[in-house]
Formats: sequence, C-alpha cells, structure tokens
Amino acid sequence: MVLIAAELIRPNSPLVLLGAKVFSKNYQRHCKEALEIQNWEPSLLQNTLESVRRQAITSDRKNWLASHKTFPGVIQRLNKLNTEGCEFAVLTTKGAEFTAELLNHFELKPNLLYGHESGSKPTVLHQLSSTRTLRGFVEDRRATLETVLNIPEFSSLACYLASWGYLKHEDKKNLPPSIHLLDPKTFKAPLASWP
Repeated sequence: MVLIAAELIRPNSPLVLLGAKVFSKNYQRHCKEALEIQNWEPSLLQNTLESVRRQAITSDRKNWLASHKTFPGVIQRLNKLNTEGCEFAVLTTKGAEFTAELLNHFELKPNLLYGHESGSKPTVLHQLSSTRTLRGFVEDRRATLETVLNIPEFSSLACYLASWGYLKHEDKKNLPPSIHLLDPKTFKAPLASWP
C-alpha cells in the first residue's frame, strides 16, 4: 500500500507511465524494482505502517475502528463456524496487535490469531498442522494458495480463493482443480456443502 502510493507520486514510475492494468500484470517485479529505486526494505515499510496505525489508534481509536468495514455476511458466517464444530484461525500479513483490535471491534473471536510477526502463511500453516487437523484454507490471494499447494504436506489441503477482497479479475481464470473459487453464496452455506 505504502509502496504503491510512493509509485503514484514518482513521475517516471511504471505505475504512472504504464497504468495500473499493465503494472499489475508484472506486480511482483515492479514492486521489487520500486523497492530498489527507493532503497527501501519491506520491513521498513511494515514498521512505518504499523507506527502510523498505532498513532491513529492512540489519537482517535473510535474513528480508526469506524474507518474499517467488513464484506457483507463475513462476520455472521465466521461466527457460525463454531456451531459446525470448526475452529478458525486468522492468518494475516498485518500486525497481530492491529488485527486483534479489529477482530474485537467486529466481535469476532477466532481460536487463534497470527500476524506477520509469526512468519509467512505457509510457515504458520505448517506450525498449525503439527497440533491440529487442517480442514481448509480460505485466502484472497491466488499466489498464496498456489505457494501453499506446492508444499507436499499441503498438496491435498482444501483451498478456497475468496471471490471478494483484493482479488484481481484474472486471478479467477483457469484455477487449478485444487483451488476452489469461493463466492459469497457458497461461503454462507454449511461447510459440509463446500466443494
């Protein structure tokens, strides 16, 4: 997010020169190049973002919380998981401290919460699989699901690509059989009916 904002104000950036659609086709490469041009490390951006979030919470917690919205039906569905005998964990690239604030605000009570401090999502899934049976993994980034499924121990894990959120249109196309596109209607249905 911070890197994209910096690219928008840099006059000769690929984002400005080529436009968002072309930029997104080589997103990883363009972001890597932008980091090199700015001489930034991803950890610097993460720490800066967390500092700004912490400041926003400290100075005006009520408005900071109010500025966040959920997708329709998500809270209700997640709260129903326990009635189906299913624990759920939140794995996020955001800091656990801020995610916990949001989860509490939306009255969501996952059994476990892992922020970026815990490592990558595949690393966290590996840790979880040593103490729990994983029944599925819902994610809004196709690349993350593909990475997870390329790990032999997770090759048969039920993986679901959420059709809402940050998903790009082209990410929905030509999905491998091991990744199921999860639309809101299926998401709201009982787990037993999921593909």
